[in-house]
Amino acid sequence: MVGVDLSENALEWAKKRISEVDVNVELVCANIFDLDFQQESFDFIYDSGCFHHIAPHRRVSYIEIINRLLKQDGYFALCSFEENGTYGGSALTDEEVYLKRSLEGGLGYTKSQLQEIFNFLEEIEIRKMLPMSTVDPHFGLEGFIVGLFQKNDIKKPF
Repeated sequence: MVGVDLSENALEWAKKRISEVDVNVELVCANIFDLDFQQESFDFIYDSGCFHHIAPHRRVSYIEIINRLLKQDGYFALCSFEENGTYGGSALTDEEVYLKRSLEGGLGYTKSQLQEIFNFLEEIEIRKMLPMSTVDPHFGLEGFIVGLFQKNDIKKPF
């Protein structure tokens, strides 16, 4: 198992969480666009809050990374800001991002936008994240959208 983040603080938090359970995780501090993993290295890729911080012109590279690293029949899961969500999720168009020179804290997405962007994968489910209480053992906040997809031979990116 591998965890990747650009933030040293996030990786320190992850180390603490990992030490609480019996799990072996390699943590890598890197920009996802600089990763050098072998093709089809992963059965499962989970993006928890990276995609909504990617500028529109980088989406093609992001999609290429997911497609290159994900094994055939592997799964890709995504947790992203929902458009106009509680914690972020600007509703800017791609053009507005460049005119304003800002993602306004992170882009928000709708179900139809995620379906279009990740159309090279088979959609299993896209829905709003279910809010959870602070005593619940699972994480869930209002204002996020989550998706689960599978890579198969039928669809190809671009």
